[in-house]
Amino acid sequence: MNLKIMKIPNLNTILVSSIIAISIIMIVATVPIVHAASYSIYASPSNLVLSPGKTALVSIYASPGVNVSGARLTIIVYDSSIATITKVTPELPNAFIACKRMILGKELVVRCALASATPCKGETCKIITMTVKGVNAGTTRIVINGTVGLYNGTVYVVPPVTISVTVKSPIISPPPTSPQGKCRVVLIAEHNVTYINARDIISAVLLNCPQAAGVTLKLTYNGTLINVVNVIPGDFVKIVGGMFKNVVTHNEIVIAAAGARACDKSRTVIAKIIFEAKKPGMLTMYGQAQIAYSNGNVTYVKVTPIVVRIRKYLECDLNMNGRLDIGDVVLLLKAILGKIKPKVPCDLNHNGRIDIGDAYLLLMKIMKQLLGT
Repeated sequence: MNLKIMKIPNLNTILVSSIIAISIIMIVATVPIVHAASYSIYASPSNLVLSPGKTALVSIYASPGVNVSGARLTIIVYDSSIATITKVTPELPNAFIACKRMILGKELVVRCALASATPCKGETCKIITMTVKGVNAGTTRIVINGTVGLYNGTVYVVPPVTISVTVKSPIISPPPTSPQGKCRVVLIAEHNVTYINARDIISAVLLNCPQAAGVTLKLTYNGTLINVVNVIPGDFVKIVGGMFKNVVTHNEIVIAAAGARACDKSRTVIAKIIFEAKKPGMLTMYGQAQIAYSNGNVTYVKVTPIVVRIRKYLECDLNMNGRLDIGDVVLLLKAILGKIKPKVPCDLNHNGRIDIGDAYLLLMKIMKQLLGT
């Protein structure tokens, strides 16, 4: 990437300033360097917080600035995978600048020489302005050192200046067009307790995002506890009239759903994750979401995680809440009528099938629990 250089529009100014500037650069190169603590440079701002792909301007000043007419600066970005310099602009009046850019491992080194035929007049003098761009999340430093030159040809070594750069992945609040509140994605389990060899469902639910038209989810889980059997689309895909894709690996699920229409509901199901429990433990599923709105804007939110306890089955706990109660009797009666298939065994009379005798024994068992006998 070439660093951009300020252009001087007037041809006569260019010719005259070029001769003077070249002369100053030659003088800077030949005049002995004076080490003096009275001259320094500083950066404004000295701390940057960026998002990947975003830029910020940092100006470098000389102090004192009276009669400053040139500088030779070395700019070092210690980790160019986190941040980089995309542009260096001279700020001295009618200045010429030449920069050389080098990558040394992770370091980005930019060496610049600039000179002007018009010296600064103020107590502080702006020498250059850098454009700093965030690349990836992390923290790095930019260190600038070198010399400043006066109009009379005297050159001073200046102490180095350090700029702190932090690049953060953006977490953007959703657009104010969401009247119901803050947009978020939550994971909701059909049952908070499930059993080995039983199949269960975790739903990814989009809340308070009436302008959303697309969602991508990256969910993480412990693949030693469950097998993901299937991932099926929810009503979100039907509402936006779009596409649905998913990829499942041993520990991750990636889901993408998008359409051309905006969602008009405050609560929609993005996807249902059907899984089969393999061994006892505490299953935690969590992740991140990108939500795209109908105007093309994208927000990033954390997914509210879910914890499901997996244990060996409790006989006749058909509603899978970890205890025997009247709800299990209701489900058992439905299973006897063939309306549902029980998820756990419930053959209390040990005749090899479920029947009204099992329902009677289950009801008596619950009554004894309530009576404490």
